[in-house]
Amino acid sequence: MLKIEWSEYYELNDINIKAKVQEKSGVYRMAEPITDGKVQPFYVGQAEELCTRLLQHISGAEQNSCIKKTIREKKCYFRFAYVPKAEERNSIERALYDHFDKPKCNAIVPPGTAIDVNFE
Repeated sequence: MLKIEWSEYYELNDINIKAKVQEKSGVYRMAEPITDGKVQPFYVGQAEELCTRLLQHISGAEQNSCIKKTIREKKCYFRFAYVPKAEERNSIERALYDHFDKPKCNAIVPPGTAIDVNFE
């Protein structure tokens, strides 16, 4: 199993992204509240520059209408892990996609082959 170090969940906003996320490569998930203080990922992804990518998601330039709608209507959260190798990011992104049962805002199936990785 590939063990990666996940951040805690933070409220999805520009202040937290700028304060908590470095411009490093990694994987991330954005989540919405469900019940009992729990959250459910609505989108999983990866980026070479995590801070920039997360800021793009919350900007007016976001192209994914599902992400836009979810962020507009709910208090959302994000967590991330730094993963320098592109091949590992691809595999982790696919593992997240499969583990969280095709998050509702992921329009495209990630191309990687899922690997065994920790989700917490």
